[in-house]
Amino acid sequence: MTTKKPYRFDQVDFNKIKYGQVKHTDNKTIIYIKYEDNSKLNNFVVQTPKLYNCNDVIEKNGVFNLDVPLVGQSKEKVDLFIGFLNNLERKVIGDCKVNGHWFDNFIKDDSMKYQKIIRESDEYKEGVIRGKIIRRNDFQTILQYGNRKLIKHSDIPKNSWVKMLMEIYAIWVNENGFGIFIRPVLMSFSKMENNIYNYGLLESDSDDEDDVINTEVDSIFMRQKDVNNYDDNNNNTSIIDLPDNYVENLSSTSSEEV
Repeated sequence: MTTKKPYRFDQVDFNKIKYGQVKHTDNKTIIYIKYEDNSKLNNFVVQTPKLYNCNDVIEKNGVFNLDVPLVGQSKEKVDLFIGFLNNLERKVIGDCKVNGHWFDNFIKDDSMKYQKIIRESDEYKEGVIRGKIIRRNDFQTILQYGNRKLIKHSDIPKNSWVKMLMEIYAIWVNENGFGIFIRPVLMSFSKMENNIYNYGLLESDSDDEDDVINTEVDSIFMRQKDVNNYDDNNNNTSIIDLPDNYVENLSSTSSEEV
């Protein structure tokens, strides 16, 4: 079975982001996101740098979430990843302004609340990103340890490194606002070594992004049925004036309760 490779977030061409099927229901609109590559529309999957997992999984209404601080083994790569997320938001918000009809069923007073990807944190100045552990018949987030061993959400080790394959899946719109739904395809945890400085220099972990997370699971990359997993109770939002003003600095916008 051929293993698909994610895109490098630092090489993404934002002009290649495309929008596919638009799905309407009574309480939401969903616009699927794709990435154009060699004249084909592919799943938009990127790999995060190695990040520090210091939190427990939180369960709410049968949904399991893991908030991962934007702190990593390589500050340079984490900063590049933060820049990627901010540029992704600017691109999507700009496209939403052009496609105002996506909001026809929900827009009020010519404005909408936007749910930011990076959530504010009192402990971590760069914020956190939320990994939603999806468990559905048609899609499941793969959890593994040591790049091989499959684990359950209850076995996720606290104080460990984590790399994620994250699919930029869709834009969701409802009466509370809109946002980008990013679903973790795979979350791979590894041991965080302690006290390695006691005996002098060791071989450094290059955290090379070419070292793609190992998985033999090919089917994890596709199906357009689980956007219902988006969080209706997201915290960090900002007000977006859809017709006129362009948001220049998402990270500095204020938070609103959705």
